[in-house]
Amino acid sequence: MLCAPLEAATVAKFTGRIVGMVKGAGGVAQMGATVQLLNRFEKPLLRALTDEHGAFVFESLGPETYGIRVSLSSFVPAMRANIQIGPGSERYLAIQLANLFSSIEIFYTPPPGTFLMSEDWRAALRGSLSTRPILRALPSWDPNPSRRTPQASRLFTDTRALVQLSSGDSPTNFSWGSQTDLGTAFAVGTSLLGRNQVQFSGNLGYGLASGIPVAGFRTTYRRSVNAPTGFDVPNPQFSLTVRQLFLPIRAGQGLAGASSGAPILRTVSATFADRWQLNDSLLLEYGASMDSVQFFERLNYLSPFARLTWDGKTIGTVKAAFSSGFPPVDMLIRGQGEDVEMQRQLSGLALFPRITRRGGTTQVQRVENFELGYTKKFSVGEIFAAGYREGVSNAGIAVIGAPSELLGQELVPDLASNASIFNIGGYHRTGFFSGWTQNLPGSWKLSTGYGLGGILRTDQRGFDLTDAPTSQAGAIRSGIHRSQKSFASMRLNGTLPKMGTRLYGSYLWTDYRALTPFHTSLTSHGLAEAGLNLGIRQPIPSFFGIPGRLELNAEMRNMLAQGYIPVTTPNGQTMWLIPTPKQVRGGLSFIF
Repeated sequence: MLCAPLEAATVAKFTGRIVGMVKGAGGVAQMGATVQLLNRFEKPLLRALTDEHGAFVFESLGPETYGIRVSLSSFVPAMRANIQIGPGSERYLAIQLANLFSSIEIFYTPPPGTFLMSEDWRAALRGSLSTRPILRALPSWDPNPSRRTPQASRLFTDTRALVQLSSGDSPTNFSWGSQTDLGTAFAVGTSLLGRNQVQFSGNLGYGLASGIPVAGFRTTYRRSVNAPTGFDVPNPQFSLTVRQLFLPIRAGQGLAGASSGAPILRTVSATFADRWQLNDSLLLEYGASMDSVQFFERLNYLSPFARLTWDGKTIGTVKAAFSSGFPPVDMLIRGQGEDVEMQRQLSGLALFPRITRRGGTTQVQRVENFELGYTKKFSVGEIFAAGYREGVSNAGIAVIGAPSELLGQELVPDLASNASIFNIGGYHRTGFFSGWTQNLPGSWKLSTGYGLGGILRTDQRGFDLTDAPTSQAGAIRSGIHRSQKSFASMRLNGTLPKMGTRLYGSYLWTDYRALTPFHTSLTSHGLAEAGLNLGIRQPIPSFFGIPGRLELNAEMRNMLAQGYIPVTTPNGQTMWLIPTPKQVRGGLSFIF
């Protein structure tokens, strides 16, 4: 009586399976799609049709390298090769069919949401003669995996990469760092001996306005383990980031302590991050970064961060978060999939510390943020709300058009443009916001929000330093004060059907004399950034048989130049204080 269960357990132990879900560009499940299982030579082995949920499964697969081809009328076929199946392993495929570009993503654990097919559908597949595994009947199949696949070939598996070419006419991200006018960024990730994940990324660029090269590299290691609740989480994760660039000679000549050459900014950041699933409802994320910055002087500082998430199921989700120093990139960039993970690596490279000078010494802008947020999802959307307390020390504001003799040693050149950074001191602010995200037909979403928060503003529309005392820097600092102002935001994003074009548009309204960039939330992503922002990502079909996929992207930020404060200098010229610049960027991404 025990023979049948024992045989089933033995088969499951030494074989693997592939489970997938097929959807259209709008996220609609596609029933009746033809799914072919191919061997490493692209010869068909098995065939299946998707059910009413767009799901399919191939079970009892021997250890081997497989391929998947998905076809459906009116869609471009999707194909993915080099799917590694080992004893007892599972691969989950998220397949999106489109008219111009179709894609297949591989997951090593089930993605969130309803992904696995029902037991009834599994039983139907097992009972169907057309979908029963036939690998054991193939004359070319060798049951000895060690002889068929050498150990060296399994050292690196699931290698993926992302390459980005970018350019822009106003390149600087003044909020937290800099990006060059022209640049090439890349990220490569691979699995090392199973669950060890290693990623290496780099960013090489050149600033047209400043005439300086920029280079940075980042290496990340993590090991995935099974949490007690069945979740697959990285535990722990280590990252090391090194960056170096020469500042413009024009600025170096005006800085005390500068040598005959251009000053050099070097940064080294070591980050530790971990996740701990305490129980079915509690998830703790925590970590810290140790940063070392060398710019005339050497500065060392620690930036801890933590976030506790309580999932109340039908009640909603509550998050409490804290960060001090530099903002944690892993908390700010949300999403799932390999592309998001690689984008997170590139974003960590682009965010340079904000360096300022005050009283002849080098300072680093630091932010301490406490936040409590709540979200609750419904069938038609979700509500979100959060309150925060934020403290900033050595805050930096961009200055454009400042004469070199006006502020003396108080200016630091921006890393990739002709602007400079001015230290306005420190401040504290509190605020709250709430809003609603509405699910629209297709994959479109509309978010609206309202809040009240602290900003920095001026008494007048601008500054007039023609009659200012000897210290113009002191006059500017004394003219900036904190105020509480309300704000409202709207954001619309979605994907066009058939073309697969992803569009994004947002606007945040507040006092036009506000100098402070909008609060960076650690618990919610429902609010927009300051000003009018537009973005587009367009997949394009690959050509000449090149594997992977291509995407064109463009981004326009603060198109209405919101927050620009004019300053009249003693010689009658005008310079501008800018918290968030008007910016246009574009590029090409190659993902494979």
